[in-house]
Amino acid sequence: MVGPGDATRYHATLINAAPSATTVGTASGGTFRALVITIELFSLSPTSIVIPRPNADLDRYTAEEWVFRRFPGGWWAGVRPLLAALGWTPTTDRDTSYRSTDHRDITTAQRGPDAAR
Repeated sequence: MVGPGDATRYHATLINAAPSATTVGTASGGTFRALVITIELFSLSPTSIVIPRPNADLDRYTAEEWVFRRFPGGWWAGVRPLLAALGWTPTTDRDTSYRSTDHRDITTAQRGPDAAR
């Protein structure tokens, strides 16, 4: 996937890890689902982030949640459409196309809650 604007190439991998009973110590039916995003995949030092699947509606990804989790702000505009496609954004924000407002939203979130005033 290529990020809009700066031609950054993102490599996206969706993982679904199911721990074994011997690893966990108990028989658990739970799985860990996450999205792994990597840039500069074929360089000597690729950079990756692991984005866990939200567990509840309050954990869904917004620009503010992205900043709170300390993910790189510059990645938001390129990754947000994929999060929307997975249903990992609020139901009111499921637009899977690139939006120029994503840059403004992440900048506002990085400034903090007082920036909107």
